Amino acid sequence: MFRRFDGKVALITGASRGIGRETAIEFAKEGASVVINYNSTIPRETIREVKKHAKEYLSVKCDVSKREEVKQMVSKAIEKFGKIDILVNNAGILLWKPFLETDEALWRKHFEINVNGTFYTTQEVLPHMLRQKYGKILIVSSIVGKQGSKSAPAYASSKAALLGLMKSLAFEFASKNITVNAIAPGHIDTELVSDVLKKYKGEIIRDYPIGRIGTAKEVARTILFLCSDEAPFITGETININGGRLRD
Repeated sequence: MFRRFDGKVALITGASRGIGRETAIEFAKEGASVVINYNSTIPRETIREVKKHAKEYLSVKCDVSKREEVKQMVSKAIEKFGKIDILVNNAGILLWKPFLETDEALWRKHFEINVNGTFYTTQEVLPHMLRQKYGKILIVSSIVGKQGSKSAPAYASSKAALLGLMKSLAFEFASKNITVNAIAPGHIDTELVSDVLKKYKGEIIRDYPIGRIGTAKEVARTILFLCSDEAPFITGETININGGRLRD
């Protein structure tokens, strides 16, 4: 049976939970060999589900905000698989603080992980994609990267920065058969926003014309499409996944 990612290698950062976990599992179901990145807790659930479907996988502990650890992660992936066809930059943090309560350490932490982590990982992977003359890069931004946030301005600012990086990469590498796109999810039912959903789910849902929040699987399926050969002419785009809340 043909699966659309047979023979492809996909590296997913922040794959221990939420969108990253579901994305890793969906890639495995579609035939990809998967590199599962995590930072602290061993992602046993992700590994268990990926093993059910993938012929091969690699689990790598790496703090993406540390350049040397990223280099080692990419080296391990290349050593095992010989290539990386797909990179999903998903690793990130979200800490809720309004602007005047945001200190320099919190601000810096968002950019070190969300922005620098994406920069480091992409810069380490891109030379391999250039050599093979093929690559798919996906950056996970957020609805607040487009519209801002009064309760998490550091997070919103970091996610906005990722959109500028995505457009720049897409412009530079389109002629090299490398596409670069982003997604901007709204509220997705994951651990990242679980505390907020417990308190304000009803209020939040009222902002969504579709009448509910999204699921990690819905986000993952969109990521797979953008990283597939079914989307060869799409690059430099940000796909909103927010049930109609933000329309642009």
